Amino acid sequence: LVNSLDDLKGRIEAWRMDMAERYRMAPASVLEEHLLVKIAYAAATSSSKMNKEALVAAGVRSNGIDELTAVLADWVNENAKTKDKSSSEEDAPSPCS
Repeated sequence: LVNSLDDLKGRIEAWRMDMAERYRMAPASVLEEHLLVKIAYAAATSSSKMNKEALVAAGVRSNGIDELTAVLADWVNENAKTKDKSSSEEDAPSPCS
């Protein structure tokens, strides 16, 4: 779980760096650190995907918000597959019994 959250934070940071380079801005001007953490937490704990409106409501005011929603959706999809795989392994009968 911790590794997947670190991965999510890293992906958001990579998006922030890409946008900073694209728009020639400081990374913190693209997305402040406290918003980055807030978005990562919300994306990791939400039962639904983060959309553009939710990001704007959270305080994101940057160009490239559509790319950020794609980054978050990719992470959610990958982790949903991982969760499904691990839960099916837990439900499977043990070969030792």
